Amino acid sequence: MSSLRTALLIAGALAAILTACAPDETTTGTAPPLPPELVGTWLFHSATLNGSPISMADLLQFAPGSDTADVAVSANGTYVYTERDTNLVTTYTNA
Repeated sequence: MSSLRTALLIAGALAAILTACAPDETTTGTAPPLPPELVGTWLFHSATLNGSPISMADLLQFAPGSDTADVAVSANGTYVYTERDTNLVTTYTNA
């Protein structure tokens, strides 16, 4: 009798687990719009790590010869990341 009760409890628990789980819902469509405050060109010119200044080149792992960087963010969520040397000549871009 005890083994029958155990078997029924296990079967009931499995049935509850299998029927309680819903399939993962996936979302489709477009991403929500970016806040207007994020749209524009952002310049990377200084940073700190644990309160101490750190080189932007070291922090962002600039390409050789790069001195500064910026990212231009569009309202549709696309962006262009650009690195420049001391003469503002482009040394790297993801465009």
